[in-house]
Amino acid sequence: APRVPFSLRAPHADDLPGLAALCSLPGICFGTTGRPFMTPQDVAHLAAPESRAHAILALSGEVVAGLAVLTPGRGRHLHAGTVESLLVHDAYQGQGIGRALLSAVLELADCWLGLSRVALAVLADQDHAIRLYESFGFEVEGRFAADIFRGGAYADSLAMARLR
Repeated sequence: APRVPFSLRAPHADDLPGLAALCSLPGICFGTTGRPFMTPQDVAHLAAPESRAHAILALSGEVVAGLAVLTPGRGRHLHAGTVESLLVHDAYQGQGIGRALLSAVLELADCWLGLSRVALAVLADQDHAIRLYESFGFEVEGRFAADIFRGGAYADSLAMARLR
């Protein structure tokens, strides 16, 4: 399928309904540790100026097509950050949005925040996401058995990190 045009930017307060809808999509709920039926209030922290999290939206027209969230560490973890979320709308999979969001998050980590370690967790059955992370230098550091409950069963997750 031809790729759809999209742009990246920080979220605004008027994006909250679209963010909540994105986070509540069936594919995102099943493929992440998220839960369904998110409200704009549940995602309001992503657009709050005082938030420590750095959120980046992918927009295709007026549709919130993706989201990446990077949270820097505190205290003795000032050198590290965590990719809390990397989500791509169910209807926009395979369009390069996830790659663009991850690239933007890592540029923020490397060039603006000076982070030397970026970590994330991914469900062990999300092969496409794991391949994407590996293409950016992430390596599996561990496996968490029966880490989350989804769709009536337990699923394993992987701890991955990239050191610079």
